[in-house]
Amino acid sequence: MKASCTDPKTGKIDASILTTGVSSTDRKKRTEIGRAIIKLLESKHKTAAVSKQKLLMEMKAQSLLVNKEKN
Repeated sequence: MKASCTDPKTGKIDASILTTGVSSTDRKKRTEIGRAIIKLLESKHKTAAVSKQKLLMEMKAQSLLVNKEKN
């Protein structure tokens, strides 16, 4: 039971993994990335659409996205 609800990134017990399948650390990171995407898109008043690739490059350039190797 303890092993199944331990967050592998933090090593702490996180019971929400059992109920949602996602640790609170991962949920927080997803929320931060979502807010960063919204903020970046809101700053683009001139275009109605942005490609995923361009959005990803801009987020990396602004250090809004961290590589998985660093986590």
